[in-house]
Amino acid sequence: MQAGELRIAFECQGDGPPLLLMHGAEASRQMFAELVPHLSKHFTVIGYDQRDCGETEGPEHASTLADLADDARQFIAALGLTRAHVFGSSFGGRVAQALALLHPGVVDHLVLGSTWPLPERETSMLLATSCCVIPSSRARVWSTVTWSLGTFTT
Repeated sequence: MQAGELRIAFECQGDGPPLLLMHGAEASRQMFAELVPHLSKHFTVIGYDQRDCGETEGPEHASTLADLADDARQFIAALGLTRAHVFGSSFGGRVAQALALLHPGVVDHLVLGSTWPLPERETSMLLATSCCVIPSSRARVWSTVTWSLGTFTT
């Protein structure tokens, strides 16, 4: 599917509210292969290969976290969706955080697994380079971070 300057490889399975899965660096949508059958009982599960990963084709230049977040926003729109639940794992969790910060209107619920938070400096830089203004009422993000010793909810 074409989304901006990318030709995005993806798979979609299930029925229910849309759930976008964002994989870690150097991985692909295949990292969720064992999880999708379970989630698809409750959600329309959308796994895609991010820029420079798997079968997605894009320009051959370095990309930023903001570029990856913009790719996700354009992909969600190309699917004909206005919003989706978003799950990001590892580096995909950082991209998911950037998506929620830069484009909060497309993220219904944000779930993070095995990742780390964006530092305040990086968050400020993302927001400063964004052309959008985030109203405080829409900037709230709920997340669950899964750690090896349990679950921490913010």
